[in-house]
Amino acid sequence: MIKVLIAIMVGLAIISWVYGKIGMRKPVDTAENGKKVILIVIDSLLSQPLESLMAQNKVPAFSFLKENGSYINRVISSFPTMSVTIDSTLLTGQYPDQHRVPGLRWYSYEENRLIQYGDGFLSVLKSGIRQVIQDGLFHLNNTHLNKETLTIHEELEASGRSTASINALIYRSNHPKTLAVPWPAAKIQTMAPGYFVLGNFYRYLTSGLYSFINYYGVNNNASIQHLVHLIRRDRLPFFTTVYLADLDHESHRKGGNSEKSILKVDQQLQQVFHAFGEWKPALEQYVFIVMGDSGVCKVLHDKSTAVVDLDQTFHSMKIAPLGRSGPKDEIAIAVNERMSYIYPLQDHVQLKDIIDKLKQDERLDTICWKNKDWIYVLQGGSKKELRYRKGSAFSDKYNQHWDIEGEIEILDLQLDSSTSSITYGAYPDGLMRLFTALHSHDGNFLVVTTGPGYEMKGATSITHEGGGAHGAFHEEDSYFPMFIAGTKEKPRYNRMVDIKDFIIGLLNPTKSN
Repeated sequence: MIKVLIAIMVGLAIISWVYGKIGMRKPVDTAENGKKVILIVIDSLLSQPLESLMAQNKVPAFSFLKENGSYINRVISSFPTMSVTIDSTLLTGQYPDQHRVPGLRWYSYEENRLIQYGDGFLSVLKSGIRQVIQDGLFHLNNTHLNKETLTIHEELEASGRSTASINALIYRSNHPKTLAVPWPAAKIQTMAPGYFVLGNFYRYLTSGLYSFINYYGVNNNASIQHLVHLIRRDRLPFFTTVYLADLDHESHRKGGNSEKSILKVDQQLQQVFHAFGEWKPALEQYVFIVMGDSGVCKVLHDKSTAVVDLDQTFHSMKIAPLGRSGPKDEIAIAVNERMSYIYPLQDHVQLKDIIDKLKQDERLDTICWKNKDWIYVLQGGSKKELRYRKGSAFSDKYNQHWDIEGEIEILDLQLDSSTSSITYGAYPDGLMRLFTALHSHDGNFLVVTTGPGYEMKGATSITHEGGGAHGAFHEEDSYFPMFIAGTKEKPRYNRMVDIKDFIIGLLNPTKSN
């Protein structure tokens, strides 16, 4: 997510690296008694070719987790399926209507500006390096993430249980930390767990010049190095979350995971288990949760076909630039790969005007907006329309209740009038996930998604033709695998939003999931 911002920081950090002290902190002693939880999030881990390699006995660590625990290959992500929103859901146990991190890009009517956390070199420059650094390294965790929605770190540490966050993008907790941001940027104060690593902005172990070049320390080797350090010194806190970022870079380039990369991740997991000495006894003291975070949808090779250019779609209107909008800007576009938020900025620009410019494009899967209690969904290239709201007519498998009218095939729904039940097809938990995106921040706006094979472009956003993208709530963007070992318990539902309560229940059995 912040890889481009991090790449810019590399250049600023080379001088600091010579001194070898940037971001260094003395490790804290966090040893505790009792069974602990280690959560390892492997960004963009997919079920294939992982399952094929397990069947061939080529990935000992993944196979060990499966054979000694549970394997679930279709866990549902948050929406938009972008790292900042997904990780906020994971850490808070809430969808974005509650945690209030709408996406990698979104527009704030209050601040009159397009906010982005770093998704392209040119876009970072246009937004202003200093502003993107402030948004990505300070505001994301400390002001944008809803303070009334507690993270798992805050909840556990409030009850006296120490926690650790290693290279996770969302980490907010109760301990003040000073991020070492290279010159010319100023140091940034943030609130984090007792043991906290965020690349070379805040770390305990030296890792050499290569770590600066390799996404400024937000990489698998640095994350595993810190985790192994804690294990070998018996300093693991009650809860540790570890973020492994490398697969995400490949998935955007190639549209999936290569066997070579999965084998490398397995070797890194083996390092973790070897640090305990013996693998099976580790499960007697620790619960391991190893998981992906979203799916990846392959994008067509032909850019003219694959990319919906929203700048071109709205060429007749004055589009707000990255950063602060001007008084004459008519529309703002916040592209999140296969999903976009679109905002009218003038009274004379109505949602209907925007919809009319979008609805003829068959590459647009859904065009969505809210009106009072109702959510409206229009299918691009057709006249099909659906509307729904929270109600009582139908219930889904997650005990969520809805009133639904119109052409349900738009969201691949099946309704059983005899049981008043909803069955989801290609859009898992689609009604709630779309509802929460449309209520994720204040204002009047559209949510637009592309069909499989396509993505959007606007305001110098990057594209991935011939590679992979996510962002939408289609099943190709949504499903990821998860391993749970060291306990027979499982989350109430196979959704990202249910994992926090599951972990709290493991650490505090008296609290029901």
